[in-house]
Amino acid sequence: MDEPILPPTAPARTRAIRGLVISAIVLFVLGIAVIGWTLLRSKPEEAAPPALAPAPALLPEATSRPTASPLSAADTATRIATIESRLAAADRMSNQALADAAKAERLLILLSTRRAIDRGQPLAYLEPALAQQFGGAYPGDVTLIVDHARRPVRLDALADGLALLEPTLITRAGEEGWLAGILSNVHTLAVVRKADQPSDVPTKKLERARRALVRDDVELAVREIATMPGASKAKAWLEKARRYVAVHAALDRLEAATILSQQPQS
Repeated sequence: MDEPILPPTAPARTRAIRGLVISAIVLFVLGIAVIGWTLLRSKPEEAAPPALAPAPALLPEATSRPTASPLSAADTATRIATIESRLAAADRMSNQALADAAKAERLLILLSTRRAIDRGQPLAYLEPALAQQFGGAYPGDVTLIVDHARRPVRLDALADGLALLEPTLITRAGEEGWLAGILSNVHTLAVVRKADQPSDVPTKKLERARRALVRDDVELAVREIATMPGASKAKAWLEKARRYVAVHAALDRLEAATILSQQPQS
C-alpha cells in the first residue's frame, strides 16, 4: 500500500517563498540594468556649441555723428538778411496779387455797368458797388452814371429818333413848305470848299450822322445834327444823345484809371 503524501512543513514553505522573492528581485534589477544600458546606447551625441559671430567693428566716434561747426557772427547776419529778403519778396507778391484781384473786380463792375447802360437796364446791385469802388475819387462820374441808368438812352432809340426827325432837319424853323425846300436846294447848288472839308449840305450832314450812329460814334452825330438848319427841332434828341456821350465818357475814364492802376480811394 502506497504511503500518503504529507503536506510540506512550515520551514520548507518559508524557504520556498524566500526563494521566489529573491528571484523576483534579481530579475527586477536585471531589467533595470538592461533598460539603462539601452538608453545609454541610443542617446545622441551632444551638439557642439555654436560658434560666436564676430562682434561688428565700432565706427569711430568722429564718423558716426558729424559735428557742426559754430557759425560766425557774419554768417548769422547773412542768413538773417537772406530770410528777411525772402519774406519781403513774398509780402510784395502777396500785395501785388491782392491789387490785381481788386483791379479785376473793378473792371468787372465797370463791364457789367456798361452792359446795363447799353441795354437800358437798371443797375440794381451795381449801383452800390460803383459807389463803393469809385465814389470816393470820382463822385461826379458815379453820379452821372447812376442818373443816366435811371433815365436810360439806348443807341437804337437814338437812331429811330433821328429817322423821325429827318424831314424837319433839312429846313430851318419857319421855312417849311415847297418854296423853302427849293430855295435851300438853290443855295447849295454851288458851294466852294476845300477838298478835305466835309460838305455843309444838310442832306450830306444827315447822311454822315446816320453812318456815325451805325458805328456808335454818337459824338460825331451830335456835331452834325447840331449844325443843321432844323437843329432847333431836335433839342430833345440832342439832349439824349449828349447824355449818352457823357455817360460813356465817364465809363471810359473809370476804366482808364483802373487799368493804369490809379486805384480810387473810397
